Amino acid sequence: MTLQMPDALSKHLKTLAFLALAFMVPATTVAELSIARGSAVSGSQQRDNAPEWVYTLRQGDTVASITQTLLSQQTTQQRLLEHNGLASNAKLGAGDTLRIPVNWLKRQPEPARVIAVTGNVQQISGMDGRKLPLSEDSIVRVGDEILSGAGSATIELADGSELRISP
Repeated sequence: MTLQMPDALSKHLKTLAFLALAFMVPATTVAELSIARGSAVSGSQQRDNAPEWVYTLRQGDTVASITQTLLSQQTTQQRLLEHNGLASNAKLGAGDTLRIPVNWLKRQPEPARVIAVTGNVQQISGMDGRKLPLSEDSIVRVGDEILSGAGSATIELADGSELRISP
């Protein structure tokens, strides 16, 4: 017998997993995820196997300021706009979102480590979509998903804080 998770719960767990990983970006980055707006990994991540961060613009943000503050010098404003299918004269404001490939960031997020697992918990690789049982000492990277099902897991983030995921 296979139990299926309700779509709303599945989406919530995916968002939670991404948020946990996204917070591993060092705190010196001025960007923050807008939890209320539901920043998450976009669907295009699965198409091109490149993890993306969906950045929610705050009051005063511009494409220029985001490019200068968050992105490596090789990534231009125009490239960011093109990646998001936006014209160079696009008007963006607080609450709008931009998809940013993680490898474009100035500072790369550090992986997390699983410190405890109880019951049936699975990890889906953000790079190749493989689904494997989660085990202690597993590494969780940006773009990976954790499905808790009937189990739970405790994950240690790069800054030493711990995140417990349960049904």
